[in-house]
Amino acid sequence: MRGAENIREAAILRPDYMGFIYYRKSPRYVGDNFKPVWGPEMEGVRKTAVFVNEPLESVQEIVNCLQFEAVQLHGEESPAYCGELKQAGMEVLKAFGIAPGFDFRQLEAYEQVADFFLFDAKTSAYGGSGKSFAWEQLMEYTGSKPFFLSGGLDTDNVKLAVDAAAELPLYALDLNSRFESAPGVKNIQKLTEAIRLIKQP
Repeated sequence: MRGAENIREAAILRPDYMGFIYYRKSPRYVGDNFKPVWGPEMEGVRKTAVFVNEPLESVQEIVNCLQFEAVQLHGEESPAYCGELKQAGMEVLKAFGIAPGFDFRQLEAYEQVADFFLFDAKTSAYGGSGKSFAWEQLMEYTGSKPFFLSGGLDTDNVKLAVDAAAELPLYALDLNSRFESAPGVKNIQKLTEAIRLIKQP
């Protein structure tokens, strides 16, 4: 997200996290002069900066300058890289692109340095594609680390996603491209409906 009014409208819906993309090749890039003023409606919403293979020093500068509370890492960041950010007091979400044949054993090296994993469909664009992966692959995940599920989520399948991971440590759903009216602009009506569906017993 990047527009002040759109951020405010989404925050009123009380999402647990809100992401701001610092990957310059993304159509959702916040821009070079993103200087938000966090209003009271952001209280309780974890402000999350999203990076792809960004130099550590740049990540730390952006997080400290704009008071982000979490970082979401979508590139090939190493366990050591994640560990540096965690040691600096940041909440770390490490994303993995899932494709046929994905080896979940590689996650073991990140167990101690990530607070959460994020599973998305593997694409060359590092997320935001609106595509989902075969959720049955989640059954191959035997770890205990809670995870975010991303990729192709929409109002017609959010409940299916929750059901698909019913026996797994699913922590959150990442609502992105299919909830936009344009890249980086959330459709508040669709978000409202999705949150209602997710919270249904």
